[in-house]
Amino acid sequence: MVRPPRFLAFTLVELLVVMAIIATLAGLLLTGIPAARSAMLRARTAGIIAKVKTAIDTRVAQSGSIASPAPHPFAATAVPRSLFSRVADAVYTAGQAVDPTGECLEVGNPTWLFTSQAQGRVVLNTDVFQGISAAGDVPAFTGMARRQLTMLGSATGLVALRKLPDLAPWNNNGSNQLKSPPYDLSAYPDNRYLVATPGTDDDRMRESDRLLDLALGATKEDLTRLGAFHDERGGASYLGGRLRLIGPIVPRWKHGHLKVGSGWQRYRISGPALYDAWGQEILVYADAGRTLVVSAGKDGCFRSTPAGADAARDNLASSGE
Repeated sequence: MVRPPRFLAFTLVELLVVMAIIATLAGLLLTGIPAARSAMLRARTAGIIAKVKTAIDTRVAQSGSIASPAPHPFAATAVPRSLFSRVADAVYTAGQAVDPTGECLEVGNPTWLFTSQAQGRVVLNTDVFQGISAAGDVPAFTGMARRQLTMLGSATGLVALRKLPDLAPWNNNGSNQLKSPPYDLSAYPDNRYLVATPGTDDDRMRESDRLLDLALGATKEDLTRLGAFHDERGGASYLGGRLRLIGPIVPRWKHGHLKVGSGWQRYRISGPALYDAWGQEILVYADAGRTLVVSAGKDGCFRSTPAGADAARDNLASSGE
């Protein structure tokens, strides 16, 4: 007797089980991709920071000094200037605004000045960054102290202030105040008291390129391969040419973006600069006798996220002397 052929096939239940397994594995895979990418970017950023710190240490060992970090464009004392506020001390109240328009003054003690308006023009290392034109328009740096807003590059076109003398030479009949206002070139002439680094944006970009070559040496090639060294010349000029706006305007804040109108847009420093693996510029500043190389980390904020959370714990920083 001839038996009919038998065909091997899955039952409906078996097919459903297989589909469930595939869906579970796909879900696990898709969930793991962001975590794996985040770990990769963090590792690359740690490598970038280590190479920059090694280059700085090598430079110090060879010459006894490093190319001094320059003010970040957000911390420039030349106009246009960003918005800063005070921390509480014997002269200022917490949150008091620093004058963003008048000529900056540097003075040993703000109480030496006769007027509160002049005291508002004093720049202090403890001043706290708030934004460019409105508080919170650059979340990455909100809450950072002025002294922390420095990076490897040129200060050309970024510094302009009148450095007033110590009290003693101008003591008014035993008072504890400097010569009466105005605190300008009429009383404190440029040739003795003006501290400035004049120059064009092109001058600053050329000088930054030279200083980065000097500071990084052969490490610059390694950093370029890691995507850490970027020389931005395109995009729309912003903040007096110190920044370049690139890419589309998006409705929500993202890493490396600042507020433009009602949206957010990616920015870069004009000319050469160092960036972490997420595309945020790297800061280099002195802290307790050490030179720190710092990345904002995964969340893209150095001090406070737009939601108000503490972002400092996410930062990546070099260690050592």
